[in-house]
Amino acid sequence: MQELIDALTAARAAVAVTTVELVADAAIAAIAGWIEHTPPRELFTSVVHAWTARCRVPAIARVAPALVEDLQEAIGTASIVVEPDPSLAPGSVRIHAPALELEHSHESYLADLRDAIVTALEAAS
Repeated sequence: MQELIDALTAARAAVAVTTVELVADAAIAAIAGWIEHTPPRELFTSVVHAWTARCRVPAIARVAPALVEDLQEAIGTASIVVEPDPSLAPGSVRIHAPALELEHSHESYLADLRDAIVTALEAAS
């Protein structure tokens, strides 16, 4: 009887893990879809605001060549010079000044967010 209980417990745990993974994947897919359909200028705005809140000295920002204009629009009048960097994926940006550096990538944030969702769901179950 104990073997049957153990087998059922293991099967239930496997289903719970699969469900948690599926929920996390669905959440990330929804967020990724939103990112894909949001103008890059709007996505960069939060990154620029985070930068200007912490650093007021002139800086250099690097972004994929196709997104230079979008980043310049998001920067507005802040003293950040934008340079194209073909090594960066679309949606990634690097901003640096002598005392501070920021690197942002939607892909890495989505992966981190997925891990956080999985952890939270596992803790709640």
